[in-house]
Amino acid sequence: MKLGYSVKKYNTKAIVARGIKLAEEGAIPVVDIGRYMVGAWEVSCDGQGWMCSCPFYRYRRIWCKHIYAVMYVEGMLDNTIQFEAE
Repeated sequence: MKLGYSVKKYNTKAIVARGIKLAEEGAIPVVDIGRYMVGAWEVSCDGQGWMCSCPFYRYRRIWCKHIYAVMYVEGMLDNTIQFEAE
């Protein structure tokens, strides 16, 4: 039975690395308390967790590079994160 969508395994290491790179490349302005602009996309954090307006997050509901970029800027991540080899 075909479900009409595919389930993929996403490379979280690559997503985190792209988020850190994005944060290091430019400023991420704070729009309001818990709201940030990362390029054209709005990232927010409320009582229910992190959200982003980009298509990657909206359709997959997994953290995107924009969320990781904001987390890095806010000091919740650092660029010394080491991942185990797959």
